[in-house]
Amino acid sequence: MGTKQGEVNKHKKSGILYAAVFLVTFLIYTVILILQKAYPFGDKSFLTYDAYVQYKNMFHMLFEWISGGGKGSFIWSMGMGIDAVQESLYYCLSPFNIIVLMLGESRLELSMVLLIIIKSACLPVTALYFFRHTNKKNTENGYSQTVATFIELACGMAYGLSGYVLAYGHNIMWLDGLILLPIVALGIEHLSDGKGWMLYTLSLAASIICNFYFSFYICVFAVIYFLLEKRENVKDFLRRGLSFAGCSVLSALLAGVVLVPAGLVVMRAASSVTDMGLEGTQMWGQFGAYISSFYPLKDLECVSMFSNNSYCGSIVIFAACIFILSDVCDWKTRVKYCIAMALLVLALNYLPLNYVFHGMTITHGLGNRFAFILTFILIVAAYRILMNLGKMRLRYIAVSTAVAGVIFVASLIDSREMSTPLGYVIFMLMLAFAAILCVLCRRGSIKPGVAVCIICGCWIAEIMGNALYVMPGKTEDCLLTDAVRLDQWESVYNSLDTENGTRKSAMVYENYAPYSQTNWYSSMANGNTIRAFSSMGLAHFDNVEYIYSGTTPLTALMYNVRYVLSPENGTYAGYNLVAENDVYNLYEAETPEMMGFMLDDGIVDWKADRTPLENQNDFMKSGCGLSSDVFTEIDISDWSTSYLNQDTLKESVGYCIYRTSNAFVPMTRYEFDAESDMDMYVYSKDSRDHYVEMIVDGDLRVSNGSYVTEQLSHVGLVKKGQHVRITIGGATSSKTGSVGERFVKVYNYNADEFEKAEEKILDSPLECTGFVKNTFYGSVDVKNPGILYIAYPYDDGFKIYVDGEPAEKIRLGKGNMGVQIYAGSHDIEIAYRTPGLMAGALVSLFGICIMLFMLRWDSKQKHVITPLPTP
Repeated sequence: MGTKQGEVNKHKKSGILYAAVFLVTFLIYTVILILQKAYPFGDKSFLTYDAYVQYKNMFHMLFEWISGGGKGSFIWSMGMGIDAVQESLYYCLSPFNIIVLMLGESRLELSMVLLIIIKSACLPVTALYFFRHTNKKNTENGYSQTVATFIELACGMAYGLSGYVLAYGHNIMWLDGLILLPIVALGIEHLSDGKGWMLYTLSLAASIICNFYFSFYICVFAVIYFLLEKRENVKDFLRRGLSFAGCSVLSALLAGVVLVPAGLVVMRAASSVTDMGLEGTQMWGQFGAYISSFYPLKDLECVSMFSNNSYCGSIVIFAACIFILSDVCDWKTRVKYCIAMALLVLALNYLPLNYVFHGMTITHGLGNRFAFILTFILIVAAYRILMNLGKMRLRYIAVSTAVAGVIFVASLIDSREMSTPLGYVIFMLMLAFAAILCVLCRRGSIKPGVAVCIICGCWIAEIMGNALYVMPGKTEDCLLTDAVRLDQWESVYNSLDTENGTRKSAMVYENYAPYSQTNWYSSMANGNTIRAFSSMGLAHFDNVEYIYSGTTPLTALMYNVRYVLSPENGTYAGYNLVAENDVYNLYEAETPEMMGFMLDDGIVDWKADRTPLENQNDFMKSGCGLSSDVFTEIDISDWSTSYLNQDTLKESVGYCIYRTSNAFVPMTRYEFDAESDMDMYVYSKDSRDHYVEMIVDGDLRVSNGSYVTEQLSHVGLVKKGQHVRITIGGATSSKTGSVGERFVKVYNYNADEFEKAEEKILDSPLECTGFVKNTFYGSVDVKNPGILYIAYPYDDGFKIYVDGEPAEKIRLGKGNMGVQIYAGSHDIEIAYRTPGLMAGALVSLFGICIMLFMLRWDSKQKHVITPLPTP
């Protein structure tokens, strides 16, 4: 009875500790909200970066789907048509999202703030659980349970309030993986110690299901952490390695319902713009700045390739030095830790290795996404040192202090951007204080337990103080609905009458997807849509966002968009300006509504592999029978070029490779006098994001309201002799030293030639007759056989039926869609089914069967009675 009561008391004390670290972290975030007057305590927004725009749109999509009644999983009225299942696989599978559903769409801002705070508060809980159960615990150090608990609390809080979490906490989806990381680590320890495979298998599977993207980094961590575990010999390593590999595969099988359909999306995704190979590309990070990122009070970084948010307490660098140099564990383990740390530090500062650790890609914006791996390993090393502090020899302490001092000096020598000077002071004081305590402890002047408690107390205080100091910088000045001035145009947008598949779109300062049926911002964006937009000159940002902007008279016919509400000028050719004010312009299409049109058979050979306006020429030649170009490139070799806020590494007519030279946006300006009358179009492209501004004789003709990778602009009629000034600026997601590549081309538009193509296009329109769940219904009267172009981008999930019979869909160009059709009246059906979903479900079912078999096998093995040896 006494033993049972002791266990109950032990669990009760553990529960109090877990609740305490959760509540303390929750309170810290709440205080930050109050001090910054962020919602719900003020008008500022705690949601930043992707949480501000991208993630919020996904929850709007989720509500649109689940509240749609008769709607299917394919939402025809959002983002040119999106698969709600695919989007949910990436954004909406966290069990914490029940908070969003409970509070409802009207309280979405509050829901997302709560998600960030609650998930962040769970991080020290799971970390504390890990440190209370890890096999790294030393029970022979003479510490009381209180001292051991203090160490565990300090390490848990260091993980939960680390610089990585503070910087990237707005990536709500990543937090689930970070919560599960300590459990995955504990599962690896159990697997290595022969204590079972279930914890690792299920925790990794849960990580994959919650967010398959971030689980890639969790898998990288799992491999590294498994290799760090102690092995008796090669045979033991191979045996445990096979178990580890098998359990990892089983985790993937269990998550098959997510991995298979998500994998198909990734495979068809549009290519990401990369700086790799560009002359002058920054191959190395700044090591001084990297070292200083371990110091307290450093501003958080999120927008550069080498974003450094390594802080997890000043004591960690000192502890890591002692761990590597001392005999706290066997030399083989220390060598492995040293190699792992060195490899990660190199990967965080060397572009080719950074590319590998990011899954063979260069991230734009949020760099060094795998940095949490090093953070966790460093905290584990610190834990092992604190657990054995009484055994540290004076020479280890002295050498480690010297090494830490050298590292500090290196950060001063190679630091062009010194963080808050007070942070450097705090780091040195903590380093000196910890070294003194270690010496006193070794000399017997102070008990090891007391020294450890003092160090941990200072560590916790520093971690909490750092969070309160740096987090206030992570707020937006206003809520997203205020930023897009929703109250000034919402009623106008809602009053725009569309039917039968006709689309409307709004883009006012930010991509606010609930008020656009064409624009979308998602890591699961249909790659065909982005490629289609890119090849035809419609705006997009890298491979995650597309915006219905930069139209021509041709593209205005292609996607059945009737109305556009936007503050932009000169980016909607083929539309009439019907209203304007200080906030927005309202554009209406010049042509009738249609969901597609007939083209000649030659369109199937259209490659769309040149510049957008050249692709449009080829489209009209192969599909509409034109013999001459509608858009003709103008040779302006004598224009003057000037640069601002950039070092130009390479240049030619309309082209440059640049490096940002300061904190302001890099700009390129082209100026020339028109040699003849023309209807001018300008195509611009930047390997990063950019905006355009074009002025003719002092008259502003073009100004786009968003930063995009590619942009087509309609300057309009320019008379001979008029002075034209083209300004390309941007790279908002870059910092000093970032490299980009920029193109500009100028074209003249031939309206008479286009009218011939327009006559062909308008001859046999596809009319929408309605939607039923995942199926589009339409009809078309065809005069001549050919290819029916359809105003939905190509998607592997589409099946097309002509008069009830299956027909083969055709990819036109880079991502548009069509179907072969013959003369006569035809009924068209386009049905959608999520690719790979059923196959993924079968894979998961197979994984469950394997897991049940293994559980049954384990159960039988436990009941095998070993016979006694014969006397």
